[in-house]
Amino acid sequence: MKWGVPAMLHAGTPYRRDNVRGDPSTMDDPTDWRRDALCAPPPGVDPAAWAARWFPAHYERGSQLTEDAKDAVRVCLQCPVLSPCRRYALLARETDGIWGGLTPRMRTQILRHGLVEAVA
Repeated sequence: MKWGVPAMLHAGTPYRRDNVRGDPSTMDDPTDWRRDALCAPPPGVDPAAWAARWFPAHYERGSQLTEDAKDAVRVCLQCPVLSPCRRYALLARETDGIWGGLTPRMRTQILRHGLVEAVA
């Protein structure tokens, strides 16, 4: 994938602050969208080791995503909570990790170009 905002990111629901559910400090809330995320660690798995999948050491090499980042994005694109995750990451200005199928560089570009409403 070349850098720039991928075409798939131009579709989405309109941005509204109330579309974002949850706060990182409320993971025990049963209504939290993160409970349904495919990236949530399975029971019995070390959360730190599991997190390495979503926070790879390198996201890109030149203009191409690394295989680790591609794998994480593939999972995200199948996730039932892709939209709220993406909204959260953009509104919270997450600076690391794969969130909602977006790398930090992709999120920065979306924010810089004012495309939050188009993709979140």
